[in-house]
Amino acid sequence: MIETPRLRLTPVPLDRLRAEVRQPDRLAAIIHMDAPTEWPPSFYTHDPIEYMLRRLEIAPDENAWWLYAFLLREPAASEPLIGAGGFKGPPTRAGTVEIGYAIVPECRSQGLATEAAAGLIRFAFEHADVQRVIAETLPSHDASIRVLEKCRFRFIGEGSETGVVRFELRRKDWVPPQTTTMSHRTEA
Repeated sequence: MIETPRLRLTPVPLDRLRAEVRQPDRLAAIIHMDAPTEWPPSFYTHDPIEYMLRRLEIAPDENAWWLYAFLLREPAASEPLIGAGGFKGPPTRAGTVEIGYAIVPECRSQGLATEAAAGLIRFAFEHADVQRVIAETLPSHDASIRVLEKCRFRFIGEGSETGVVRFELRRKDWVPPQTTTMSHRTEA
């Protein structure tokens, strides 16, 4: 689990991911959390979930490098589901991981995507073998680009697909958070 001041990023275990593939709009119910009215968020689609499932069935010990549910930490007992994201697999031999994130419309423009991305970046750089974090987005997706820029990513060019651009953050350019309210626990 990755915790930030306002969020709890919870890994989605293999058994729950299997259920999510059957019903992509049911993640909140599967993890026993409240869902916003506009679930799932944009860019949260069936194909990446199926890909994650196939990879995790081969290597279930890699769960920390895949899908996380983003829960809003609230004083009340309920922690509503506000987004999803995570990594596109464990670090490559070159020490690169890719992050992705999606927040439901009703929770946007509050800095939550930036906070989630920062939590994922911190988790990645806590692993000595990670030297670079990348992210891809559409060049017209201004909000996503702003999130990456706030997290100190820099534009590096074309992405892995036509019409997509790539950004990177190298370990040497990362500034660890100074706050003690961010933590990481390795619970599943």
